[in-house]
Parts: sequence; C-alpha cells; structure tokens
Amino acid sequence: MALRSLQEIQTSLLADIFNAQPDTLQSHIVPIDSAHTRLHVYRNNIQQSFLKTLHRAFPICVMALGARFDVIAKESIALNISDIADLNLYGDFFAGFLSDYRVNSSAEARPLPDFIADLAEAEYALLQCYYAEDSRVFDFSKFSDLSEQAQGEIKLILTPKMQLLKSSWPLSELLNDVSFAAENDIQQSEGGHYFCVHRSEMKAEVIEIPRQSYKALKALSHGVTLHQFSSDTATRESVAALGQWISRGWVAEMAAC
Repeated sequence: MALRSLQEIQTSLLADIFNAQPDTLQSHIVPIDSAHTRLHVYRNNIQQSFLKTLHRAFPICVMALGARFDVIAKESIALNISDIADLNLYGDFFAGFLSDYRVNSSAEARPLPDFIADLAEAEYALLQCYYAEDSRVFDFSKFSDLSEQAQGEIKLILTPKMQLLKSSWPLSELLNDVSFAAENDIQQSEGGHYFCVHRSEMKAEVIEIPRQSYKALKALSHGVTLHQFSSDTATRESVAALGQWISRGWVAEMAAC
C-alpha cells in the first residue's frame, strides 16, 4: 500500500471527525505498542545523548579507536549508571572500562592500543579541570604577616583546577598530536612520565613535569605542612619551586593546621 502524505492523512482525519462516524474514526487509531517498544524510544535517545557526550569528552580516544569507539562506548554506557548530575562531567568510568576491556578482550579480537586507558584518564582530567570552580588567588600579604613558626604550620592547598597524573606513555604528545595517536606507534617508558593537568584562564592543558615536582605536589595534596615539606628529603629540594607554582596558580590557598 502506498504511503499517504501528511496532508492526505490530515484531510481524511478531519473529514471523519466532522462526519462523527465511530467506525471510520477507528481506522485512524494505531494500536498501542508494548511498554518495551515505547521505552525503547527513550532508551535509545538517552544512549545517543550519552554517546555524543563521550565523543566530546574523549576526542583523541575517538581518533585512536576509530569505529570501535562507538561499540565500546555503548557497552560502557549500558554497564555504568553514572550518578554525576552534570552531563559535562559524564564519563568518569570510561578509563577504567577501557582498561578492563583491553585485558578481557578475546584473543581473536583486534587488541586496543596499550595506552588507551591512560589516554582516557588524561582526557577526563582535562574535562574536570576545565569545569572546575575557580579558586582564590594566593594571599602573599597574609602569609607574610604570619610568624616564622606559624608559616611552618600552614598547609598549602592546590587549586581544584589542577590534577596530577603519571603514566608510562607520553600523554602530552598523544593529546597534542592527533595523528600521533592514530598511528599507534609509540614507545612505553620504563622511567615513566609525570604530568600536571591545569586550566589557565579558559584552556585546560597537560604539562609534563619532572618526577621530583610530581612527588612534591603530591605531598602538598596529601596535606603536609610547610615545615614538613621543607624538612623531608623527598620534597625539600622543591621549596624553591613554590613561588613558581603559586604564580602559575597551581598553589591557590593556605590553611592552618
């Protein structure tokens, strides 16, 4: 049977309504679909919304995985019900899912790049830093007013716009050069790479930092006092870098013990 145009359907419906004949009106009523069929429409819309969100959150992973990204992403969406209300931060589970997926894939399946889970973790860190709340500017005058003993007892607080990552893969190169990820021809480092993910103004970026700086910033994030920081052999060499970190906005506030 040939499909009727919308105008023909509307004209026929109006004619039958005005004729007020129940038998003819019945032909316009479509049988109610099952609950499963009706819910499928909403389920599909939600899945597509989440899929588009993952595309925006992990663009380099999309480039590295190609068509496989959608297949994997749909599986991850079905298995992970996120409790994050802000859709901009959706995808907190994806790096872990990729890690498990790569390990558990069958021998016949084309293997995922070894770096893919670390790459996803870095992309999500960029997302978190981009949407993080602004922090206060470090108050040097308030710090200067403290006694030497009081200065030693304060804790320096890292900005929420920053995260620290470590990986055996050159993540900054992967993130900055799309073709580099697409070629999948990179080498794993035995010594590892250390990164600061930070938002400056309206741009979030990944900066590779020395191992010593990573350890020192990690110590600050764990709440060591300034006295402990300057006394510990693992961090005291980084005391001179504190001014630079403050000027960059990495260290944002201070708090008394």
